[in-house]
Amino acid sequence: MESLLNTRSDHVLKKRRNGSVQSGWGVSIILMLFFLCLSGSVWWMLIEVEIKNIRDKSEFAVTRLLGQFQTGMKGEVNALERMAKRWESGFYKNQDEWEVDAVSYTRDITGLRAIEWVDSADYVRWVAPLKGNEKAINLHLKFEGKRKIALRKANLTGEVTATGAVDLVQGDSGILVFVPLRNKLNQSDGYLLAVYDLKLWFGHHLENIDVRFNYDFSEIDKVSYLHGNIADAYTQPFLVSDEIKNLGIDWSLRVWPSRDYIQSQLTILPYLVLILGIVISICTGLLYRFLSLIRIKEKIAKIGEERFRSVFDTNPGPMLIVNQGGHIIEANYEAERIFGYDHSQLMDMSVDQLVPNRIQENHPSLRAKYMREPIARQLEGRNLSGLHADGFEFPVEVGLAPIQTDEGLEIVACVLDLTQRKISQERLQIMNEELNQRNHEMEQFIYTASHDLKSPIVTVLGYTGHLSEAIARGEYEELPELLDRVKNAAHRMQRNIDDLLELSRVGRVGGETTDINLILMCEEIIDSVKERIDEKHIKVVISPEMPSMVADPHRVWQAIENLITNAVKYGCKDQDDPVIRISASRSVTHVTVAVEDNGGGIPEGKEDKIFGLFQRLKAHKKDIGTGVGLAIVRRIAEVHGGNAWVESTKGGGAIFYISFSLETNIDKINLEDSEDC
Repeated sequence: MESLLNTRSDHVLKKRRNGSVQSGWGVSIILMLFFLCLSGSVWWMLIEVEIKNIRDKSEFAVTRLLGQFQTGMKGEVNALERMAKRWESGFYKNQDEWEVDAVSYTRDITGLRAIEWVDSADYVRWVAPLKGNEKAINLHLKFEGKRKIALRKANLTGEVTATGAVDLVQGDSGILVFVPLRNKLNQSDGYLLAVYDLKLWFGHHLENIDVRFNYDFSEIDKVSYLHGNIADAYTQPFLVSDEIKNLGIDWSLRVWPSRDYIQSQLTILPYLVLILGIVISICTGLLYRFLSLIRIKEKIAKIGEERFRSVFDTNPGPMLIVNQGGHIIEANYEAERIFGYDHSQLMDMSVDQLVPNRIQENHPSLRAKYMREPIARQLEGRNLSGLHADGFEFPVEVGLAPIQTDEGLEIVACVLDLTQRKISQERLQIMNEELNQRNHEMEQFIYTASHDLKSPIVTVLGYTGHLSEAIARGEYEELPELLDRVKNAAHRMQRNIDDLLELSRVGRVGGETTDINLILMCEEIIDSVKERIDEKHIKVVISPEMPSMVADPHRVWQAIENLITNAVKYGCKDQDDPVIRISASRSVTHVTVAVEDNGGGIPEGKEDKIFGLFQRLKAHKKDIGTGVGLAIVRRIAEVHGGNAWVESTKGGGAIFYISFSLETNIDKINLEDSEDC
């Protein structure tokens, strides 16, 4: 500890002799930079020569590989075309003769797993050899995208086409080559299909490549064949790549030397030169610096440094001492912590480097102005910021105290980190805003709920009064009708209460989130209300292109079902040819589902009101419902980070939209079925 204090004490005293210190370091740095630049230039020149030598050999390997690949593929395609000509000329009298010829092909061509005849309906009918390829018999080749595309291209162009790398039904990975066949009437007679095993084919044609190099063939960024160690592919800058188009397939070839080969080609000479240059530069700079420090130390023998260090470093607040030139000559442990630098780094810095980049240019003039009229400044809020070593800014308060020393004016700066205080203030502000919003929503909710719950109660009280009067008069024939009206009012109140309960549960009750297929979900919803759709002879059109999304399927189901049932119930009311169209689209941030009807539309000015609690259109008052369904739809959308709205013109139908955010981490909710406009 004593040696540490002495070392740091020496540094403080040396920095106070700012002119001498800066002069000594300046010459030392110049000497070190000179030798470093010289050795670095020679080192880089030697490295470049060695790298170029390895890359030249890699490029030669690329040229050789591409040549072998093209030659091998061309020869085998020519052989298949000759076989196709024999077919078209009637050379094969029966299937047996064809199979004998095809088997001889598979024996002569390494990697050719089978030759198949595909009829014009795209079914595999003949396979040679059959053993090991039984699964291909009667296989319809349009079950997979690459096969389907290759078949279509061969049929349209009449040229040889290939699939690229596919999974073979026989197992493993391979390439399928299609050769179109024509009969004597120039009509399609199907295709000859050559099935190549990728690993065997590439291994045979490219086996003579220099073992010092690794390579891979890729199709659309997917590696089809790898020779060597893929881990060596990241030995940049030695990797060389090229592209080639063959049979309509874009292949990408990458070649890279093995690590052992690179190590054998790279010598230690460049690094010896670099190390020697670094040693010379460091020794030269340190020697000059050492001589400067000796001269300075003889002049600044001071006492009391240990006491100063104890008081300064144990201060609970960050403190810096800055000389008149703006250089930091001391910093305590707390200052090191909040700015993210160690002590030696701070000692070589200017205080200007601790302020944000946007004001660093003007800070020296502000500092110089303060130095001309130095006064004590208490800690106070001036909206100041400090710059951390990692590059981020943080809020601070700064107090300044000027002191006169034998070396001139120095400034003691006390710095207070306000990060946690700012975070707490921001959180409190957000919580207050949320609380005010919740209070406003609660007031609206209570007002609306009390108003709409009061209506059935008044109805019940009114009809119970009529009941009493009818009983008193002995008019018992009116009792059933009055009782039915009381019962209907009670049921309406029960529906209101149930829907209010469901609305209050949005965002509180949990459910699992999964990947949702919107097309399948819409079809299932339509099936669940099919009876009502058929009753009104409604035509339902579901878009064949809908994006998928991750959400709680129960909530999404309920929201979309509400919109569809509303369209069935109200949007298609009294229409001769009712139609409901369901579609969905995806943007960068949201998935939006649209339900469109061709009904009477929404009156102007009512588009937003109908999403309120217990809000129903005047034309729908006679229909059974509570007016909570669309409020639940909007609430579900809001919980998902989206919104619900309607676009309509009077008499021109309506389109109801609900959007779901792709980024919002929604709370889990679980809603029961509800519908109403």
